[in-house]
Amino acid sequence: MAIKKKPFKNFNGTSWDDIYFETSEDQIKSGWVQNLWTTGGCRKLPGGMIIQWGSVATPTMAADSGSGGYKKAVTYPILFTTAPVVIVGSDFAGGFPEVTSGINSAAGVTIICNVSIANCNVSWIAIGY
Repeated sequence: MAIKKKPFKNFNGTSWDDIYFETSEDQIKSGWVQNLWTTGGCRKLPGGMIIQWGSVATPTMAADSGSGGYKKAVTYPILFTTAPVVIVGSDFAGGFPEVTSGINSAAGVTIICNVSIANCNVSWIAIGY
């Protein structure tokens, strides 16, 4: 956890004294919220911004006859108030499959890939409020 040090100036009658207060993230009411798991995580920042991330293995995706590719719906652990910005990418060492996000809402996103191959994960990050 990060520690924030904030100076406070106090006049002692002849000069100013600096008093430092320390605040850690877990002391902030309605502040940071963080969850980490094996395939991703989420972080809610003070002020309301939410960052969530994860990955989907392409073999777990279902065939999509409409696009000729594969897709999988992802549900966000923390609900956004509006649809977030979503960025996707893959980590396949044998080439660069085409990946994109499909239907995006405050509750989740559909990840789309043109191939379903072993050892390929589609990673995503969603940023919003």
